[in-house]
Amino acid sequence: MILGDKLAVKSWKDVYLTLLNWIADYEPEVFILLAKDYPNFVSKDAFNLRRTEKLKNGYFAELNLSADQIYRFCGQVIQRVGLSSDDWKVETE
Repeated sequence: MILGDKLAVKSWKDVYLTLLNWIADYEPEVFILLAKDYPNFVSKDAFNLRRTEKLKNGYFAELNLSADQIYRFCGQVIQRVGLSSDDWKVETE
């Protein structure tokens, strides 16, 4: 859930990609700063990463990450965007 919007995900990879695409859509300036600050996670150039998926905005996200790495990265990202733990939640069924 991001700011009350429930977004369906099936894996930590989906959580990661959904969050990055959300930021790219709603906070594009912040997204560009994230790409600069976290080049091992997000890059404009797929060749800078090992295994990638293309995001909606044309950037690439590193997929060769553990669930723990994704969880920690997402936590850093939500703080950077100015969201609280009430604004961003991962719920399982």
